[in-house]
Amino acid sequence: MRHYIGVIACCLTMVSLTACHTKAEDTHAHVQLAQGSQPVKGAIEGVEIAGYCPVAYVEANKPVLGKQAYPVTYQGKTYWFVDRGAQAAYENNPERYRIAYQGWSATELASGERVTSDPTLFVVHNGVVYLFASTSSRDAFLADSEAIVRKASEHWDTIK
Repeated sequence: MRHYIGVIACCLTMVSLTACHTKAEDTHAHVQLAQGSQPVKGAIEGVEIAGYCPVAYVEANKPVLGKQAYPVTYQGKTYWFVDRGAQAAYENNPERYRIAYQGWSATELASGERVTSDPTLFVVHNGVVYLFASTSSRDAFLADSEAIVRKASEHWDTIK
């Protein structure tokens, strides 16, 4: 019976994630945008990935804005989640929802450049979420993801 309760809770979270189409201005009405060069377009002061829910990238394969009501701070970084189920999933296994390179665009990082990404352009590759500056950047990643990850990781060690 306990197994079925867990499955039901997971399904409810997925329904919530896939049904959520909240606009940024509705969800983030009272936030302060971050200043200066940021890894993600629309960056919010003190919140990672512009408030997008890291669980939604992996579990629903879509970008969904999180809510201030469901925060988690992990390794000094705060993330927002779409609901309590997504928040709990992250708390139970944060490495499953890892965002590569603090959200900087992976393809450009492979060339040694830190370029701001669009949080709606992403790929989940080998269990890691990669964000991109443009659709062409994402397409280049899809064409040769292993080489881009290798090069981006080499550059990341020196420019992070």
